Amino acid sequence: MKIAYLLSLVILALLLATVSCGVLSTLQVVVDAAAAAVPILEAAGVPIPPALPAYVAAVSDCIGNADTTNPTTGQIATIAACLANQVEPALPPGLPQAVANIIGQIAKDVANFLAQNNVKGIRAGTTANVPLNAREARTFHDLTAKARETSRKARALIK
Repeated sequence: MKIAYLLSLVILALLLATVSCGVLSTLQVVVDAAAAAVPILEAAGVPIPPALPAYVAAVSDCIGNADTTNPTTGQIATIAACLANQVEPALPPGLPQAVANIIGQIAKDVANFLAQNNVKGIRAGTTANVPLNAREARTFHDLTAKARETSRKARALIK
């Protein structure tokens, strides 16, 4: 009986470690799209509504504000909960297509992150708090650093 229980725990830990790898890959896509938005917004050539760079900054903050001291799957759940609360801003007419496309892409990537990892509506602390392995922790650290920089740049565009 104890062996079966321990075996179940080991299998769960392995599954969570595998899931965290997939989560980090899809989270990378979100971070990359947000980072790509900054130069597109800068080069738009028309006034950009403050809601657009604010959205890019808010999405980036969800990821960039994570504590990377001892990254765990619980922190990824917290990021997911934050991302689930971000609403794509309405796009006014007359924006360059590239601006509309990148804002739409960020929203799509956030939705894919939430859907592919089955975390839509998740609340912090509702998943096991399994430490990430060293490689995953480094990736997580790099993602949060890039997201913090993206947020800083996006906030500078808010006028």
